[in-house]
Amino acid sequence: MTTKSMLALATAMLASAACSSDSAPALSAEMGTGTTSSPTVSDTSGKTGEAGTGAKMGSTTAGMTSTNGRAPAMPASSNNPGAPVTTGSSGPAGMGAVPPAASAGMSGAAASGGAGAGANTAGAGGKVADDSDAGVTDDMETATAGRAGSTAASGGKGAAGMGGMGGAGREAAGSAGTQPPANPGVPEDPTKAGPWPVGVRTVNLEIGAGVTPVEVWYPAKIGSEKERQKVSYDLTAWLPPEHGIPANAPKVHIDCDCYRELPPDLDHGAFPVVVVVHGQASFRAAAASVLSHWASRGYIAIAADHPGLVLRDTLAGNAGCSGTGIPQDFAHTRDVPALFAALAQPEGIFKFLKGAMDLERVALAGHGEGAAYAGDNGEQPGVKTILAISNANVIAREGMVASTFYLTGASDKIVPYGNVVRAFENTARNLRPSLLAGVNSVGHLGFTDLCWGKNSDGQDAIAMARRYDICGGAAIDVADQYFWDCPLSPLAGADNYLDQAATTALVKKLSTLALEELLLGQSHAQTWNDLGADTRWGELRQTR
Repeated sequence: MTTKSMLALATAMLASAACSSDSAPALSAEMGTGTTSSPTVSDTSGKTGEAGTGAKMGSTTAGMTSTNGRAPAMPASSNNPGAPVTTGSSGPAGMGAVPPAASAGMSGAAASGGAGAGANTAGAGGKVADDSDAGVTDDMETATAGRAGSTAASGGKGAAGMGGMGGAGREAAGSAGTQPPANPGVPEDPTKAGPWPVGVRTVNLEIGAGVTPVEVWYPAKIGSEKERQKVSYDLTAWLPPEHGIPANAPKVHIDCDCYRELPPDLDHGAFPVVVVVHGQASFRAAAASVLSHWASRGYIAIAADHPGLVLRDTLAGNAGCSGTGIPQDFAHTRDVPALFAALAQPEGIFKFLKGAMDLERVALAGHGEGAAYAGDNGEQPGVKTILAISNANVIAREGMVASTFYLTGASDKIVPYGNVVRAFENTARNLRPSLLAGVNSVGHLGFTDLCWGKNSDGQDAIAMARRYDICGGAAIDVADQYFWDCPLSPLAGADNYLDQAATTALVKKLSTLALEELLLGQSHAQTWNDLGADTRWGELRQTR
């Protein structure tokens, strides 16, 4: 099937999306060829989280049943807005279920406790990174690296109802009958943005002997984005300062449907958290379109610049170009644990989200080499699922991790698809459910925004590297090694790849469905079966 005919098919599928129900709308770009070996999966919609929260699969929800293959009604939450609150027995420590009448806020003996982060939690520091760091703003705070101590609660008021994802549970401790505002509706179509405007803030994290910026995308107060300008990331911010591009030269940007420093929505949390580790020669905002999409639907997405992996360090050492000066975390025991230690500090760098983060429902995602960082840190507090994107590492069962999702391009020329399939099969022996989605006509960087950025002259990152001989040609070497697996590369051939709109829609749909099921416990069994039966977009494998 040609690319043009596949795009026509995608248009027809998008038109049918509004008619879908639980099985979710058709992919906006279900195309290509492939085979599937996915088994038929039974409906698991009666097995949501404790006290009806949908947080942990395997616990039976009080009074909730499945009807015609659809997921049962869940308590009102930021990812299931508008649903009725289920009455009945509450879960442990008030995990989000709301007792009848005026007894909301009295759902557990431990509801108001647990503000501490453990004896060994790293304390908040006071250093502020230099503004020359990529995209760093003036009002950043810094947290000291270190592994958190004993299991950390997320803070006073937020502790009660952390498993219920906002809604009724957030103000449970001592609120005696107080109900939060009704949640806005989240579209069933996973390719559509949610109701929240997305705020973004940059904070600083101390790791080792240095400081690295961390980007946070979060659901903001409804309407707070009015008359505000959307964020656009300048790629030169992640180049060494000696990059040689004139200040007045047109820059390559990554656009984001997000706004700097919006007030967070503290009325509809707590929101689950997705920690993301970027890949080699990349940076924290490389997948801003997808991370902001998740935030619009009720997640908090967090991504740091990881020394050694970040683009500046990849280019360092050539023609006098300088790096961050922080060694890479080859053992994967420093960067991610430091970030989780900071999350456990209610008054630390994430204090602006105090009470809004559901630290008992955390997904750990990584792209390329970043997926190895994620896979080796499944024991971090609250991690329920790992999303391995464009990576062929086997994921061992660590800590609370109960599921995995491999998302990769069937046309990936850097990490061969067959290697990913073997890693999935080995992982699925220990972690279930495990899912794999191999997307046709998508390469290694198709799950980021790096393939699509261009400046006002129509030049992409590769053209800019060649035009200005960045770092004495080092940037060209990086482009040849990593960016050639993109439609923009003259070596790849655009006809072999999906376009930006089709690729992004597929990534949003597949990743959102995975988060809703594996992190929130929402049943999408029928949706996955439908995807497995339609091989035009790629291949789905499931182990339940």
